[in-house]
Order: sequence, then structure tokens, then C-alpha cells
Amino acid sequence: TYFTTKQKWFSKLNHPELISGSFKVVKILIKFPQMWKWKKGIYMSVLVYTESENGKFKKAALEVASYAFAVASQLGTTVTAVTFNSNDASVLGKHGVSKVLNVSNISQFDAKLYAEALKQASEKEGAKVVILSASTDSKYLAPFLTIGLDAAYASNVVEAPSSVSPFTVKRTGFTNKAFNYTELHSDIKIVGVSSNAFG
Repeated sequence: TYFTTKQKWFSKLNHPELISGSFKVVKILIKFPQMWKWKKGIYMSVLVYTESENGKFKKAALEVASYAFAVASQLGTTVTAVTFNSNDASVLGKHGVSKVLNVSNISQFDAKLYAEALKQASEKEGAKVVILSASTDSKYLAPFLTIGLDAAYASNVVEAPSSVSPFTVKRTGFTNKAFNYTELHSDIKIVGVSSNAFG
């Protein structure tokens, strides 16, 4: 059962302190210029959730990393990836990631705990844009993360933003038979990238 309010959701986390202090910066992969100041705020980094299985990154993780880099390039900032129990994050550098936060104290997928970890990572990095894939796990955690960050969420995104002011993305609709352009006006934006939509 999904909880209807942010307060109820957080009260149901048995061990929210599991996430605190668990981030480990495993590698600075690329160096970038100073962050670009936007008229409505400062984009510190674009955050991307990169999924792995048995310590190895999935194809979708590399796809969303590339998408995050495209968004970061438009915003003039960098990409920070959040991983869970990954063994070697160096491959992410080939897809534009400059910093990796590895969470190693959650042994298996839990939508609420993963969302809490991503929330804390977003706050730690000052991220205003968070990128997810279209995987089942991402779809499970997205509602919790959206509530936790009080963010706007756009799923089924197929292209890099056509504009960052206002933040506008192209999405599929009507079982992929049509497209629409969606503007996200909240302070924090969550983008769910469709599978095989971005190389």
C-alpha cells in the first residue's frame, strides 16, 4: 500500500539512519568547469541512479548516465551517479559521470530505502535534476522519491530537454503512438528515460 502523505511515508521507514553517512565517493572520473548559475538558482550537479546487478552495471544504467551528461551539458554542470553495491564504477566515466556515490549498506532492493538514499544524495549534491531509467525498480521507487523531494516527475522521456527554461522534455504517450512535450516547473525535476531512447 502506498502512503498518501510524505509524513506517513517517512514514519514507516524502520531505519532511516541506515542511509546517513553511507555514501562513499569512489572516484572522480572527469574534471569540468565551474558550475553555471541559472537565473532561478544554481545547478550543482545532475544526479543519476545507475542500476547494477551482481556488481556490474546494467545497459540501462549506461544509457541514463549518457542522458544525464547531455542534460548536464545543457545546464553547464556535472553528473553525479548513485550506485548500490557496485564493484567498479570506472565504466561510468566513459558516459560522462564525474563523481560516484556508492551505497553499500543496503543488501537488496527496497523501493523506500533506495528512494531515501537517492533523496539524501540529491540533497547532498544540491541536485535539481534527477535521472532515472524505465526499469521496474526505478518505476517502483519513483513515486517515493517524488514525494520525498517534492519534485515534478516526467516518465517515458525520449530526448534530451528541448529547453531548460522552462525545463521541457519530449515524452511518448498513447502506448507509444504519439508524443507530447511536458514542462516541469518545480524546483526539483525527476526524469524517467524510456528504454533504448537515448544512446
